[in-house]
Amino acid sequence: MNINNTLDNLNKDLRFYNARTKIIAQNLANTDTPNYKAMDIVKNDEKSATLPLNTTHPGHFSITLNTMLHSQGYREEQRGMENLDGNTVNADEERMHFTENAMMTRLKLLQIERAVDSYKSAISGGNN
Repeated sequence: MNINNTLDNLNKDLRFYNARTKIIAQNLANTDTPNYKAMDIVKNDEKSATLPLNTTHPGHFSITLNTMLHSQGYREEQRGMENLDGNTVNADEERMHFTENAMMTRLKLLQIERAVDSYKSAISGGNN
């Protein structure tokens, strides 16, 4: 595998975890909102997600997170049991997901660092 493929795959993973962090934060922010349904994005398989970019020109297409996720093998899903007020957010569970997501983000950053170091070493003939 070349460095471009490696870094592209790791970048896609980072984008996925970034989007998931935003969704988890939104869930936590709506802990007390009646009828709010906790959401998450999950992998259908081992593909990495390409997440939407901001449109910078009126002629650009606006693609939603959900559309991009489905096209890349991810899906958005509701989770949690409904409370009496219709809210499905479990703050403890959301904090657990947030921590797990932060650990996966850190892992991907370490993998990027190691890949770059490995390629730098190969380029310099191991004289780093």
